[in-house]
Amino acid sequence: MAEAEIWDEDLCKACGACCDGSLFVQAKLAEGEEILPDMAEGFARNERGFSLPCPYFCETCTVYDIRPKICRTYGCDLLAAVKDGTTPYAEALQAVARLRAARAALAVHLPLAASSVPEAEQQFAAGYRTYPDLAAFQADNAQTIAAIKEMQDATRPFTHGKDTAISM
Repeated sequence: MAEAEIWDEDLCKACGACCDGSLFVQAKLAEGEEILPDMAEGFARNERGFSLPCPYFCETCTVYDIRPKICRTYGCDLLAAVKDGTTPYAEALQAVARLRAARAALAVHLPLAASSVPEAEQQFAAGYRTYPDLAAFQADNAQTIAAIKEMQDATRPFTHGKDTAISM
């Protein structure tokens, strides 16, 4: 196996942002692909996908050798940048560390972010509608808004700002 391929696998295993609910709400299965047993609970038949975070992700993929096709073929923008040489591997690992730190900080303010960042952000955004005015909402939630902004900034190397909240 070439050194770059080893780095790819190691980077993905060190990261897991596409599996742990940091970026997506669900992952879509290939046509005709069977789900793994523990994915059945979060399986959305109409979308042919399973809910994220993946039940087989525990700081790393526990079914790496038999993971679904989407998991084998998906590659985030950060991985693409490492592969094409525009981002050094060490810098990519720093981006992973920043993302994990941002997510942990966000979960302090939005506990749902510990399992699904997109859902936590959507729930928080819906909450502002109950406030009498936007300025009051911003003042009362300044730390949470700052944590959301840092999470969004931390995800940028993985997505280049594309909306990823729905599915991979």
